[in-house]
Amino acid sequence: MKKCLITLIGECFREGVNQSRITDTMFGYNKQYESTYTHNKLINKLKTLNYNVDIAINTYKTKYKEELLSMYSHIIYFNFTDENYEYYQNVVHKSLQNILNNVNYNDYEFIFVLRFDLFLKDTLIDIFNPKWTKIMYPFAVYMEKIPFAFPFVSDTMCFIPNKYFLKLITNNTTYYLLHHHCWRDLINQGFILDDLDVMINTLHNPNTMAEMNPLYKINCREEFNKHFLIGIYDKSINTIL
Repeated sequence: MKKCLITLIGECFREGVNQSRITDTMFGYNKQYESTYTHNKLINKLKTLNYNVDIAINTYKTKYKEELLSMYSHIIYFNFTDENYEYYQNVVHKSLQNILNNVNYNDYEFIFVLRFDLFLKDTLIDIFNPKWTKIMYPFAVYMEKIPFAFPFVSDTMCFIPNKYFLKLITNNTTYYLLHHHCWRDLINQGFILDDLDVMINTLHNPNTMAEMNPLYKINCREEFNKHFLIGIYDKSINTIL
């Protein structure tokens, strides 16, 4: 059987808008339960493709710890912290450090890094390809122009094939992995444009309170019901049309 690792990071049982620290409410519990249901839909798809799916968790302390652990099967590592990571980029980096220091990551064909509070839509589950050969992000938002043209991308999830583990992990470049300017920073760390790609080529706002997208919604917030950004990212010429 093939093996893969899904890492769930960030804050769970959330309520409120960006920067809100309201957690552990009944609203947050119900929304996390909905999100976890969709995570398990993806896990079940991978199981039908003959993958053993391991789960690793790094999140903040919560009164719903036992309930959360019961929502997933085959959790191989969990850490509930009271450490203040301060910025999302630090959350990603510290979470991955904690997880990767406690699992044998070379056992896996890929690692999928996912924010805890995301509700995955069926489109994402349908297009998710465990045989992707590049580091994959959901979608582009626009092109950054300085100093070179790179997509500004959604920082909510990331698919990493095994062939990139050594470069990302042993060179300690996970700090650059998951934020809006990550393509620019990864290329500055020695990756090339052909190492990176997006799951869909249409443009969307990463914050689903501002604009809906086909792949996910941030489930602790109301989702806006319209799509505004027009255009597609053409990877072959690295530009937006």
